[in-house]
Amino acid sequence: MIFGDRQQIGASYEKLGRRLANQGVVAVVTSYRLAPWSQHPAQVRDVARALAWTLQHAPEYGGDPTAVFAMGHSAGAQLVSLAACDPRWLLEVGASPSQLAGVIAVSGPYDVEHMGKSLFIGGPMVLPTFGRDKSVWRDASPANHLRDGRPPPFLIAWADGDVELLRRDAHLFISQLEDAHVPVETFEATFDDHFSIITDFGDVENPLGAKALSFISRRRLEVSKTAHAGVP
Repeated sequence: MIFGDRQQIGASYEKLGRRLANQGVVAVVTSYRLAPWSQHPAQVRDVARALAWTLQHAPEYGGDPTAVFAMGHSAGAQLVSLAACDPRWLLEVGASPSQLAGVIAVSGPYDVEHMGKSLFIGGPMVLPTFGRDKSVWRDASPANHLRDGRPPPFLIAWADGDVELLRRDAHLFISQLEDAHVPVETFEATFDDHFSIITDFGDVENPLGAKALSFISRRRLEVSKTAHAGVP
């Protein structure tokens, strides 16, 4: 949460958005405030506002407000997961996690408390964003809110070249989602690292892109069937 922007060099997020759009998915690519200039919860509040705006305005761009997905990479994965698991942030802006059709989280640091204790990662990454209060670290970890609301189904992805901490976080979060009976699908990107897993997403043959599109397609169908069946 200390660097990154949707307009970063290489236009990888533009390419990602175009791949989704070419498959009939309206893509809203957003940025959020960065640390240390803005600390938590500024970032998750920005994400919640972007999701609430999308839920409200999707039809204006040809989108379906009943099939809105939240997707994030790295710190963005932690943020979309937190917004989907802890209902406080969407409720603040008049929305709810139950309105999301799904979450696609890629190579995220989901266990903020564990990451904060890392000498080499905690100092430069956690402290500028979350400060030193360990209760804040716990509160910013999505899995600690799985019983607070109705999280949507998840797709958790990681790269085989991610650092061990992130691979460990992915597997732990998957287990926590399963224990909370939240539907979860998984994907390991082979021959990828923490950056290429997302910068290559927009390539037509990219397997994570194909998996994400498949997840979106199935979830849209499930949402449509549920709506037609009159299930609340």
